[in-house]
Amino acid sequence: MFISILALLLNSTCLIATPEKSGKAIYQTNSSTLRGNALTAEDQFLLGKSYAEGKGVNQSWTKAAEWWTKSAEGGEKRAQYNLGLLYNEGKGVEYDPHQAFQWIEKSSHQGNSRATGLLGYFYCLGIGTPIDENKGEALLQKAVKSGDIYAMEMLGDRMLVPRLKGSTSVIDEEKLGNLEQKQIEEALGLLTRAANAGIPRACRVIAQQYALDKSDPANAEKAARWYFKGAWLGESYCQAQTALEYMSVNDPVDAYPWVLLASDQKEPTCQELLNSVYQSLTPEQRNAGETKAGQLKDWIAKLQR
Repeated sequence: MFISILALLLNSTCLIATPEKSGKAIYQTNSSTLRGNALTAEDQFLLGKSYAEGKGVNQSWTKAAEWWTKSAEGGEKRAQYNLGLLYNEGKGVEYDPHQAFQWIEKSSHQGNSRATGLLGYFYCLGIGTPIDENKGEALLQKAVKSGDIYAMEMLGDRMLVPRLKGSTSVIDEEKLGNLEQKQIEEALGLLTRAANAGIPRACRVIAQQYALDKSDPANAEKAARWYFKGAWLGESYCQAQTALEYMSVNDPVDAYPWVLLASDQKEPTCQELLNSVYQSLTPEQRNAGETKAGQLKDWIAKLQR
C-alpha cells in the first residue's frame, strides 16, 4: 500500500481550492483589462482557476500557474495552496518540492487548514524540508481539529498503516505489529469521516483493513461494501476489487464494467482479471458492458463535482 500526493490532492481539478465567496470568473483573455496589475489578487486567483478547469478558456496548467503566481505573490492563500500543488506535481511549472513547501507553508500561516494538513504531510515525508514526523503529525492533528477531511485521511492512513521513516510504501512491520486496538479504532474513525465526505482512498484503506482482519467473518462483507463505495468514488483499486467480488459469485457481466474502469485508470492489479472476464463473455455481453462502463464513468464524474 502506498500514498501519493497526486492521488490525494490533485485528482484532475476536483480538489483545486474554490472561492470562499462568490465572484465572477474573468474569461476575456484578449482584453487589456486583464493585465496583471489591473486585477486584484482574487481576480487573478479566479482567472487561474478558470484556466485550470478549462471553463470559458482553453484548459492550460501553464496559464493557471502564471495567474496563481501573481495572485499568490499578492497574498491570496488559495492561490498559494494551489501553486504549491502544481510545484509538487510539476504541472504548469517545473517540479520543485522546495517551492511547493514554501507556498504551502505561506498558505498555512494564513489559516488555510487544508494547507496546514498538507504541510504536515510534507514534514512527515521530507518533501521540500527535512523530515520531522513529530511536527508533521502535530500539524495534521491541527488540521483535523479544523475539520479538514484530507488531513483526516492522511493522519488515519499513517496511524493504521505505519511506514518506515520518509517512505510512502515500505511498511514498518514492528510498529504495525504493535498497534493497539484503540489506535486502530481512532484511525478507522478518521478514515470513515473522510470516506463519508467523499475521499476515495479512505474507502480503500478501510476496506483493506477489514479484508486483512480475519478475526470476524463479517469483516469480509464490510470490506466488500467499502470497496464498492470507493469504486463509485472513482478509486481504481476499489473498482478492481468490486469486479473481483462479482467474479466470486460467478457474475462476469457485472464485473466487466468495473474492471474496464479500473483498467482505464491503469490500475496495475487488474490486467489479468480483465483478460479473464473478457474471455468469459459473449461479444454482445462485452458491448453491453462497455456501454455500462461509459454510463458508470459519467455518473462517477457527476458525483465528484
